[in-house]
Order: sequence, then C-alpha cells, then structure tokens
Amino acid sequence: MALHNIDPTTLISYTNAVAGHDGTLSDPSGLLFVKPCTAEEIAFYETANASYSDLVAFMPTYMGTLTLSNPTEAELQALASQANGAQTDNVQPRIQMLPSNHAAAVVGSHIKGKKLVTDQHVVLGNLSSGFAHPNILDLKLGSRLWDEDAPAAKRARLDAVSAASTSSSLGFRIAGMRVWQGAGDLPLKQDVVTRDLAHLQSDEDGSFLVYNKMFGRSLTLDTVSTGIRDFLLVPCAGIQKEHALALLSAFEDGLCQLVSVLENMETRMYSASVLLVYEGDGKVFDEKFRRTQEEEQMNGKDSAVDGLEGAIGTNGVNGAVDGTVMEDGEYDQEDDDEGEDEDEDKNRLLTVKLIDFAHASFVPGQGPDENVLHGLRSIIKILGQLQEELDSDVDRN
Repeated sequence: MALHNIDPTTLISYTNAVAGHDGTLSDPSGLLFVKPCTAEEIAFYETANASYSDLVAFMPTYMGTLTLSNPTEAELQALASQANGAQTDNVQPRIQMLPSNHAAAVVGSHIKGKKLVTDQHVVLGNLSSGFAHPNILDLKLGSRLWDEDAPAAKRARLDAVSAASTSSSLGFRIAGMRVWQGAGDLPLKQDVVTRDLAHLQSDEDGSFLVYNKMFGRSLTLDTVSTGIRDFLLVPCAGIQKEHALALLSAFEDGLCQLVSVLENMETRMYSASVLLVYEGDGKVFDEKFRRTQEEEQMNGKDSAVDGLEGAIGTNGVNGAVDGTVMEDGEYDQEDDDEGEDEDEDKNRLLTVKLIDFAHASFVPGQGPDENVLHGLRSIIKILGQLQEELDSDVDRN
C-alpha cells in the first residue's frame, strides 16, 4: 500500500504538547505528529512494528521519518535504507526533505522543553486527533530515568529530579497536562483558581489550562492523586463525577492490559511516558457515547450495560489500545475502510498509549522492565483509590 506524500512546507507547530522536547509539528489536517528523534527511537519503532504486535497496540502509529536538513545523496540513501528496513503490512515509512529554515519559521508552543539537536524527525499518528477538545495527561514512568549511555552529570541530575518528586516513591510523576475549561458558560473550578499559578498557564484563547512540568514535580505522595483528579473531574467543561468514574474505570482497564503486555516482554524504557487522552467536552462526550450505544444496538450487539461507566468499560478501552484508534493516519485505505475509520474518530472517547522511546530498547534474556511496571502499577492503584473516593461522594449526595 502507498501512503500519500507529506507536503513539508505545510507543517505547523503542534499546540497540544504537554511535555517533552520543543520543535514538535503537525500537518494541517491534524492527523500527523512530527517530532525530533534519535536513531534509537526510530529503531525501537521499527523493531516493535516488525516483531511485537502486542506492544504496537499501545504505541502511536509509526509512519516513517523525515529530515529538516538537505542531506547528501549518501545520507539520503542511508536514511531510506534505515526507514525501509523493518516494513510490515501496516508500516510504510516515508522520508521527506524539509527546507533547513522551516523549523525557525514555525511558531513555538507553550511547552518549552530543551530542543533535541538533530535533523531527524519521526512521523507518527497524532494521538489527540479525533477529539473535539482533548484533555491530555503525560505520566513519566520509572524511578530511574537514565539509560546506560548517560554521562555521570546527567545521571546525577535525573536522580535528583526523581528523588525530589513522586518518581522515586511511586515510579511515576505528572510530566504535564492540558485540560479544557469549557466554553465560558460554566464557572472555573475554585480549587484550580487558588492553585499556585506559577505551575499553570492558559492557552491563546484561555480555553485550556496547561500544567507545566513543575506542577508535577511539586506534588507529593499525598497530593499526586489530586493532580490526577483535576485531570478527570472538570465540572466547568461538563465533565462530571459520572464521567470521571467511567474514565477512571476505562483507564484502569487499559493500563492493566498494558501491564500484562509488558510483564511478558523484555524491554528497557527510560524516561518513557504513558499518555492518557479523553474527550474533554462534556456535551461532545455524551453525544459520542449516545452514538456508540445506538450503533451497538443497530449492529445487534449486546448494549445492556450499566450506564456510562459500563459502556466505556466495554467499548472505550478496546478502541483505545487495540491499534485501531490510530488508523486515521493511513491515507491509503479503500472507501469502506475510510468510512470505518471516520466512525471510530467521531466516537472516540479516550486513548491509552506509551510514548517517548529515545532511551528504549529490547533486551532479550534480561526480563521485564520492572522500573516502568512499578510506575504503571502505582498509577493503577491511585486510579482505584480515586474511584472509591468519587463513589463515596456520589453515595453521600
């Protein structure tokens, strides 16, 4: 199958980033996510797509690579060889050349991480595509954040970050999040208004609150659940306790599936993250849920589930983690397939994905990645505790 070429001159700044390096881009359609990368990250994507389908279901769709420079013919041939080295039926890497001054002409985003010094970029499916107003939570995994190649100074710096945050105790920390605040017809949550504004900022039109990396680092063992609660309970945007309970159940289910995959896989992923995304507009959320229920009934499937939580628990996570959630990035599907992908897009409620593989590798014979698994298990435990708290609140009301 053949993918349509990217027009590199049309790439624009990606505005939904909540953490990571500066310099991320998207295409005008919003289907693609383009970010600076290392050769190690490309190799991880290609190996995973060639040999580890269970893991690929939890990764962004890999489209290929591009470069921002004008390489020599030898460099171009080397890149082409690398990109085409691990093709499968679902992976068709393509290389595109960008003008060397293109990046400087792109307006920067709110999240200003250190820019990765490289000409290579990886092209992925955009995980925020398909949502009217995506709420995004980036959870950095692991107590140890450096790989074996890291110099002593970097190891010391990252160890200090881990020790001073929940990374050390829980194996994860909030690296950043972005939460829609509604269309202005509902009051802003008072607990957000009174927070330390040094850790928060709004986007250009004031409709999203962006929580920077220092917000996550300021949280403790006792307060980190409050940060996650702020992500999942947003009354000013119509995301009420019923929605939050449904999302908690669905995200917990997806993360448990991910843990099962990683427990049977030998990898090392240092400074990787798990990204949780859901539809942040309560009205759109409810409409997507309604359409999903109607389509289930039309297809003769059993839709006798107990309210919103039951419906997402049976339908939402499957679309989030089985790989179909990113099918929108494949431009070469037949008309019928495209229609199916559009249906998935319009009804998408949430997604659960691993991201950031600059320091990731497959390590046969060395066992599962307990560093990452510790963080995922801690997240699952906290989600369960939040469910109990919200259930208690609902019972009292």
